[in-house]
Amino acid sequence: VLSLLIAVYRDPLSRLRGGASPAIWGGLSAAFCAAAVVFAWPSPPGGGIEIARTRNFYGILNVEDDPPGVGPRMRRLHNGRILHGAQFMDPAKKALAATYYSDGSGVDLAVRQHPRRLAGEPLHIAVVGLGAGTMAALGERGDTIRFFEINSAAETFARRYFTFLEDSRASVSVVIGDARLSLERGLRDGTSLAAYDVIAVDAFSGDAIPVHLLTREAFAL
Repeated sequence: VLSLLIAVYRDPLSRLRGGASPAIWGGLSAAFCAAAVVFAWPSPPGGGIEIARTRNFYGILNVEDDPPGVGPRMRRLHNGRILHGAQFMDPAKKALAATYYSDGSGVDLAVRQHPRRLAGEPLHIAVVGLGAGTMAALGERGDTIRFFEINSAAETFARRYFTFLEDSRASVSVVIGDARLSLERGLRDGTSLAAYDVIAVDAFSGDAIPVHLLTREAFAL
């Protein structure tokens, strides 16, 4: 709405440049205020019970539990309105990978069908984007899983409200910072693993993967 106001004002034929009536100004101002309220007003992404919320430069992180009577109950992590991970609340199911990491998913098959896994050898796995840490549930003893996460609040929430990281059978670590820069730095100074068998990209800006993680240079890493 603000962009439209500016464009109309700069139009030499626009009535706004010569002085618009109070009614026109009032209508445009009301439309701008209404749009600002709609986009700025924080609303829970789901119908669950909110147990935690934080806001920083990277957006709003929100943790919700499904209400009683909903089964199977899950705890969910949202960034804004985008789901970034979920975990079963039933202790017997908490170790199971959920959502798009579940049994038969693409990333599950990439791990379970990897030649090294089929040969009984450990895997070195890199995960771009932490979320709730669900990928850790796919690790086995001897595996190394390294998460790259730009938002330090995400690690705090993943460790405080979810148990994937601490319950994993693999050796798990989290590197805070831009994933591409962290991978490049690790290759230069030798602190990175020599090679990753699986690299899973689960980083989002809104509902899209950041463009700098989709370039030829990024894939060359």
